[in-house]
Amino acid sequence: MDKDKNFSVTIEMEYINTLSEYEKVIYELAKNHLATSFDLEKSVGFLDFCKEKNSENTK
Repeated sequence: MDKDKNFSVTIEMEYINTLSEYEKVIYELAKNHLATSFDLEKSVGFLDFCKEKNSENTK
């Protein structure tokens, strides 16, 4: 189970590193204001990032 959590954290950090400065500010606002209601793994941008990553890996 730790392995899955580590992978999840790694992919989240990879996604966050692709964000522009503006997007990072918005991400921090969402995280702070929505608190537990915000889930990065369910965000549209993160889901699109994962789909793109999967398509790259299957080529």
